[in-house]
Amino acid sequence: MKKFHWINDDVKIDFQVDKALKNAMEEAEELDMAGSVEYGAVADAIDVLCKQSFGAGKMTKEQWDTMCKRYPYA
Repeated sequence: MKKFHWINDDVKIDFQVDKALKNAMEEAEELDMAGSVEYGAVADAIDVLCKQSFGAGKMTKEQWDTMCKRYPYA
């Protein structure tokens, strides 16, 4: 049985993320497991947070891509 509806659990996040991003990831996982369509809005927010982290030099493009593969919002 799959754990998530939309999250790709085969993609693992094996790098450090800041607190805001970690909180968004936890919220996305809770919403996904509940089957809530609100997941999409949080997944979109994760992408925005990654963009900000990338712009601030706190995340690589590869890490950002990995986040988007795990938390798709389209």
